[in-house]
Formats: sequence, structure tokens, C-alpha cells
Amino acid sequence: AGMAEEDILRAVTTAPAKALGQPWGRLQVGAKADLAVLDYTNEPFCLTDPAGNTLESPLGYRCKLTVADGIVVYRD
Repeated sequence: AGMAEEDILRAVTTAPAKALGQPWGRLQVGAKADLAVLDYTNEPFCLTDPAGNTLESPLGYRCKLTVADGIVVYRD
């Protein structure tokens, strides 16, 4: 997509949190956590946006763990 990996991850994590006025980037004892643990995968994937543009890649990410409000809601 022409973006650096760090910029992509920021665009789908901290930028939306900031836009919604949510605290971000802090994991502290006693605080509820919202986080996702991602792993690289060698599985190809294809993404299509609402305009019909398609992006194909031989590499991607797979979600291994999701925590919402301090509770594990998904584990691979």
C-alpha cells in the first residue's frame, strides 16, 4: 500500500484511539487493557476496499490474542 509497517500499525491502532479521545499506549498495573498480539504469517491475503481496489500480498499478520477491557476475548 506504499506505507511503512510502523505507519500502518499506528493508523489502525493509536490514531483511531486518539480520534475517539481514548487513552492509548499505556499498559499499567490496575488499568484495563485493550490490545492485540499479532504474528507474521507467510499466508497470502487479498484486501478489497469499497471502491473495488484490490491489494494482494504474500505476507501478512495473524491475530494470536485479543484483550478487551482486560479480558481475553480471542486466543488462537
